[in-house]
Amino acid sequence: MNAAIICVVVLLSTAVASDDSFGKKADPRHHSRPDLDEALAPLPQDPPTDPAAPSGQVTPPNGHTSTEAPATIGTNVTTSPEVTTPEAAPNGLWTVPDHQSGVVCILMEMKAELEIQYVQDDNEGEVGVATIDVPPTAEVSGNCGDTDQVIDIFWKDFDAERSIHLEYHLADIVNSTEESYVISKVEIEVEMNMDQFPKALILKNLTMKAVDSTRFLELDTNSSYTCHASRAMNLDYNYSWFTYNATLTFSEMKVQAFRTKNDTSFGKAKVCAADETVENNIVPIAVGCALAALVVIVVIAYLISRKKMRSEYQAM
Repeated sequence: MNAAIICVVVLLSTAVASDDSFGKKADPRHHSRPDLDEALAPLPQDPPTDPAAPSGQVTPPNGHTSTEAPATIGTNVTTSPEVTTPEAAPNGLWTVPDHQSGVVCILMEMKAELEIQYVQDDNEGEVGVATIDVPPTAEVSGNCGDTDQVIDIFWKDFDAERSIHLEYHLADIVNSTEESYVISKVEIEVEMNMDQFPKALILKNLTMKAVDSTRFLELDTNSSYTCHASRAMNLDYNYSWFTYNATLTFSEMKVQAFRTKNDTSFGKAKVCAADETVENNIVPIAVGCALAALVVIVVIAYLISRKKMRSEYQAM
């Protein structure tokens, strides 16, 4: 509703502005003739030359002879530096094929980012946060089971090993005659380094586990999951009698497990709640803008007709 009101205000302002300028005539006294102006303009006079001066020298009015070369007449063009827009980071696309049938049982496309708390080396025991992006060039392995399927994504940052382990498990039937599956386990291993964990108290290998991955999604075996919005999965790990938190954030995510087809296209998509909210907001905004445009068209038509009637009355 707010978006519709904004559209009406902007378009009515445009209509009022057009009404103020409607019917105004240009003053003929201010018309200019470029051809006559150019013809009547005084011709530039060349500076006097000294017959005794060498060829190419110009004698200025003060009588001093200049030995500099005549200035080149022209227009200085200043070229602004080319502005380049950084390209968006590409999504990672990972597949796990069945070695016997060749069918891709797991198909994943996403961007992923890790945020990890860690203890810093200072007297106050401050907690830092390291940010690690999962590159689209990360390698993948896994296996295709009948009830459990696994995908492992691994890569290196600054020569430090990292990996994400996800397991999909066939769950009990909820309210459908088809089998459904969930993410039954998420485990992440990160080798710390000083580049991404500055001032760390100690560099070690971290093993983080999802707090509750089964609630992240639940799909039937013929469906895929789609979520362009960001969704976070909470993880934690233990260090020195304390528990520290980590977050795995997915975006632009598409995933499907327990596939049985020979192609690599995603099945019928189940859209996440965040994307459904955005789609539901687009419809009323579009309708509000259309109504606002209709109101402005009616107002403009009325103003034009009023101007026309006024001019006809003055002519009479």
